[in-house]
Amino acid sequence: MRAEPLTVPSTGSQLETLWLQFVGGTVFVVGVVYRPPKSPIAPALDDLQLQVTSLLARQHPLHVSGDLNIDLLQPSSAGAQRYLAMLEDLSLHQLITAPTRTTSTSSTLIDHVITSDTELTTNARVVDCSVSDHDMVVVNILTKRTRRTAQTITVRSTRNVDNDALRLDFLLADWSAVYAAGSATEKWDAWLQVWQPIIDRHMPLRTVRLKHPSCPWLHDNTELQECMERRDRAREAWAQDRSSVQAQQIYRDTRNSVKKAQYRACSEYFALSYKNSRATTWTDIRRHLLASRKPEPKITPLHHSDPTWAERLNRHFVSAGADVATALSAAPQGAPLPPRPTRVVSGAFKVHARVRGVPVRTQ
Repeated sequence: MRAEPLTVPSTGSQLETLWLQFVGGTVFVVGVVYRPPKSPIAPALDDLQLQVTSLLARQHPLHVSGDLNIDLLQPSSAGAQRYLAMLEDLSLHQLITAPTRTTSTSSTLIDHVITSDTELTTNARVVDCSVSDHDMVVVNILTKRTRRTAQTITVRSTRNVDNDALRLDFLLADWSAVYAAGSATEKWDAWLQVWQPIIDRHMPLRTVRLKHPSCPWLHDNTELQECMERRDRAREAWAQDRSSVQAQQIYRDTRNSVKKAQYRACSEYFALSYKNSRATTWTDIRRHLLASRKPEPKITPLHHSDPTWAERLNRHFVSAGADVATALSAAPQGAPLPPRPTRVVSGAFKVHARVRGVPVRTQ
């Protein structure tokens, strides 16, 4: 999604504004406004009405936030009445209801969030801020998801693997270089020289395009990511002290909160999908929730894929005994082993029998 600055008409008042049009999965306009506290209200409202009217003519959702220095906790004041009347004439809605600037002597609601479509905004709220005497006004805006660029990865194809042929090739491979290598690095290199060609032949590399993540509702969700980090820290703390009942309970609580957050994120994802495009809702459900039927591997008898496999296997086992005998005769002869002592058995030979299901011991 990209942002484009917009140019709007103005009456030249002291009102300060910035308008951006966001283009991506959907198109909407966001504006930031500020009216200096000592500037006249009437010219600023006339200027704001002119700018908003020109933006509404684009027929895109409009969301405005800023400090207008008009206290809506005193709706009977002249400035507030004119401001609320302008919003009603333009079919706009102001969403903030709590004070946004609180001092030791007063509380005022002078920071506002205005929208043209309340169905696209949720959870409008005031968040405490320690770096300013104004608290932050926050709102969630529902937008269509931006289509992700397809990513490519390289994987090994296991769809048509013949396990019998793979095992046979590993069995008949010459691993002598691995055993003869001296260092661990040489053994690893020798092992790869045998392993790699066989794997490449039976499980070739192929490039796969990933059109969408497996769980898109888990991506770009900072609240859920923070919850998962708390769960991981709690698990590490419990792993360090398994005897701590309190650490175990904290881990269980954070783990359950992650599950609830995941379910909530999934529900919100499909609710937004249904609201934005009902035609694609079932496509998303089939894609992410219903398990697709995976292609079954083709099972081909080994004697069909390689007619000489029986002869190769026979030659291997026929020569195995001779190879072992040759290797033993060539090995250096050490001192002869002492004869095995005669085993002394104490006790008589015992047989266990059953009579009507009851074991009987005889001597």
